[in-house]
Amino acid sequence: LEPFTDYSVRVSAVTSQGEGNRSDPVSARTKQAAPSDEPSNVRISNVTVDTMVISWTPPSQPNGIIQGYTVHYGNSSMLVGDQTEVILEGLEGDTEYPVRVQACSGAVENPCGPLSPEENVRTKIGIPGIPRNLKVAFDEYQEKVHILWDPPVPRNAHDITYTIEYYREDDDQVFIKETTETELLLDKSVVNCR
Repeated sequence: LEPFTDYSVRVSAVTSQGEGNRSDPVSARTKQAAPSDEPSNVRISNVTVDTMVISWTPPSQPNGIIQGYTVHYGNSSMLVGDQTEVILEGLEGDTEYPVRVQACSGAVENPCGPLSPEENVRTKIGIPGIPRNLKVAFDEYQEKVHILWDPPVPRNAHDITYTIEYYREDDDQVFIKETTETELLLDKSVVNCR
């Protein structure tokens, strides 16, 4: 029998002399089951640094009433109602997200069907946040200044260049160094070390 399908049943008795009259039909519907197929036509649009729109077509064999969808993206997932479009927010810039959609019916046990094929999308590069936990340590023995920090949150890009500005307090000259690392060693003579 097919899930979530109306069937009519009639019964008759049969002997060696033949079949008797059939009963009046009685109708019944089978229980809901998980969808047999996945949502199709998964589309990703309006991709920004931290958002994207995901839309899809419901499964062709829902085997019941679709109660909602689960959208899987990266290491996260979002439960949505029975709508077929959602805006994902709070994403990280310049990050690839694998996206899959799964439909769930009103079945009591195992209500969710198969996942849609994976669609990969990369968010756009954005402006990074402020580098965190800036620390400066003076090494008297090597006559070096060790500057270190943690990457910004959000990063919004895989490749980040850090610009470090430093100056002596008794001089107006500003020095600028660039690095892709989260630390820098400077000669102590160019920095005021009081």
